[in-house]
Amino acid sequence: LTINQSLSGLVDFQITGKAYDAEFNFEPKLIPSSIHDLKGEVDIVLAGPPCQGHSTLNNHTRGDDKRNFLYVDTAAFISAIKPKAFVIENVPNVINDKSRVVPTAKALLRKQGYALSEAIISANEIGWAQTRKRHFLIGVLDQSIMDLGILIKKESRLAMPSSAILKRSSFVPSDPEIMHSNPHLSRENVERINWLFENNAFELPNSKRPDCHKDGHTYPSVYGRIRPDEPAPTLTTGFMSPGRGRFIHPFERRTLQPREAARIQGFPDTFMFEAKGQKLTRNMLAKWIGDAVPSPLGFLPSFAVISSIFK
Repeated sequence: LTINQSLSGLVDFQITGKAYDAEFNFEPKLIPSSIHDLKGEVDIVLAGPPCQGHSTLNNHTRGDDKRNFLYVDTAAFISAIKPKAFVIENVPNVINDKSRVVPTAKALLRKQGYALSEAIISANEIGWAQTRKRHFLIGVLDQSIMDLGILIKKESRLAMPSSAILKRSSFVPSDPEIMHSNPHLSRENVERINWLFENNAFELPNSKRPDCHKDGHTYPSVYGRIRPDEPAPTLTTGFMSPGRGRFIHPFERRTLQPREAARIQGFPDTFMFEAKGQKLTRNMLAKWIGDAVPSPLGFLPSFAVISSIFK
């Protein structure tokens, strides 16, 4: 079953109060014309409400974006179908939302009988080769839940360096060619990449940057080269552009290729990216890969709820 519709149009609910005082005015219900009643049919809900409104990269509507309330819509949807457990993922800054969507969702879900745990997990702190962080809220219905904070400490380990992933050949025989390609770079960007390698540098000086950066800026990683002895930076949808972050390959004079970025995000080489009925494009790959939650990050919260259900 695939429903291409906003979650806000699937569930009927009203709330009174905000943050820890929030409560439903009536029991949330799925809207029959949109979706059949799933109550009792779902074991686990995995949710990733839009994060752009909370992202620190969003200088326009950060913390006050109409999409942010979809976090509360997710809590209402969970309350309507009553799964045994759920995992909600978002950027760390979701906890600073002006509408207090996280404490509101927590209050609503607790009153529905869910035991909750939450934490911000850094991929590099649990051994992965990327510095990506994500906030997770997990819940289990009518029983105790494994503490995420304790689990994170137990699984803490040194991070792999980016070279552990990027020294390997990116070629996978079953891949379409686009998975191992790079977009055309401007002459200026080719010169910037060459300068980094010729000077064994990982940061581009202001004198080599666009004019808007030359008088000072707060983006030192932009036009940067990935350090081979450290975890890769947080990937975004701009990983194929040197002007969107630290996405220049540590060993080769180019930006990351989609397959390399997929590896950094935890996708195994056996994972195939396809667009049924459409031609696969770089824009598709940038969106799918750059917005993904690395599998090592998603594993711990999922393990916590599954272990709590079947303990």
